Amino acid sequence: MVIVGLGITLWASDAASRMSPIDAANFGFGQTGSAVFLRSFLAQADLFGYGMLAAVAVVVIHERGVERVQTRVKAALVLVAALIELLALEFARPVISTVSGVAAALVLLAVVLPSSRGDDLNRTARVLEWLPFRFTGVMSYSIYLWHLPVIFWLMGHHRTFGQNTLALPLNGLLVLAITLSLSTLTYYFVERPAMKLKRPALKVQQPEPQQELSVKR
Repeated sequence: MVIVGLGITLWASDAASRMSPIDAANFGFGQTGSAVFLRSFLAQADLFGYGMLAAVAVVVIHERGVERVQTRVKAALVLVAALIELLALEFARPVISTVSGVAAALVLLAVVLPSSRGDDLNRTARVLEWLPFRFTGVMSYSIYLWHLPVIFWLMGHHRTFGQNTLALPLNGLLVLAITLSLSTLTYYFVERPAMKLKRPALKVQQPEPQQELSVKR
């Protein structure tokens, strides 16, 4: 899966590099067959593969009887994830989605690996239980729908802080602020009311067990 997804990503990057900016945008995100293909499971298979590799690593660790993982190991995983993400932004933008998948898998490992104290919930997981993160998780679908249109609108209207690496944090905060605002409105006024209108599933009435008749002889 990783090889297939990575191969398609490299092919798409090479093809887009030979196009004009407008054609490249339509190639990857427009109403075209190539855009549909690049959003398909086959083209995104490497991202799925990284998550599966992380899951396999967790299973292997548990099967080997490792009950505790030191905090510094988890911190190192998060640090490596942040480092490779920054390096990709500077030197490997064509495969940024693939690198982001690797970084996400490393962060996932840091979250799910057992705590060094032997607690049921490690420190990283406790951070993710913080109310703002939980609220963001509830609105995740609205965030998913809004973030790309917001990015394209800002870039198309030249409302960003620039395209260099130093401007990345500011652009990220700008996109986050606008996306969260729009997602909150969408969630409370569209998604949540729509979920309330959803008809409950019909309960299938289980037949009563038949009593066995005893025959007296």
